[in-house]
Amino acid sequence: MDKVKAIVERASDGTYSIYMDADMDYLITGTGRTAEEAIRTFKGGYEDMKRVYTEEGRLFTEVEFEFVSDLAIMEKIKVVIEKNESNYAASIDDDRIGGVVGATHATHSGVVVAIAEALRFHVESAVADGDELPAWLVSGDYELCFVCSEQLQDKVCDMKMRLSDILMTISWREFANHYFGRSSSWLYHKMDGIDGNGGKGGFTKEEAEQMRGALCDLADRIRRAAENI
Repeated sequence: MDKVKAIVERASDGTYSIYMDADMDYLITGTGRTAEEAIRTFKGGYEDMKRVYTEEGRLFTEVEFEFVSDLAIMEKIKVVIEKNESNYAASIDDDRIGGVVGATHATHSGVVVAIAEALRFHVESAVADGDELPAWLVSGDYELCFVCSEQLQDKVCDMKMRLSDILMTISWREFANHYFGRSSSWLYHKMDGIDGNGGKGGFTKEEAEQMRGALCDLADRIRRAAENI
């Protein structure tokens, strides 16, 4: 199977887009608020295109995508999420941003969006006031990494941050099916720390242990394959 590069780019408004860097008889693109969301959209578009070709009786050339970007060297900013009686609260306490930023929302997914917007507003205000901030912060070349407070530790809801080094390398669709017998959307919701309805989700301790075992097994398979070369 041929390998095709999929270019991941970040727009000036903070969203991400992906396009195929190949001359094919079909075109796949993806967009999202995060790189991971854009990749999910892109992969979903690929599966939809393959299904359309099959239904129409047309030959579909399957390819393997290699996602290419400079996101791996982006600065990471830790965001702590807490659950209060009536809502979720997110906070950033990082000397590099020149202050503390916070946001609240009724849902887990909502506070993720709210804290990102609050940080952008904080940076814009600081720049307007003449404050000196790192160039990467002003240009938006950073990634928010979400971690849970002690109140949310009955589930692992920061799996995405823990796996940030390999997020764009593994086919999570095949991983979810092979190791969990579930769909990729189920796994994505788990990794995003949501339950599909905007509420708190994530991995139970048993599921997190299963995830650890699956990754160890995958690492062993990769190592064995490498030893056969």
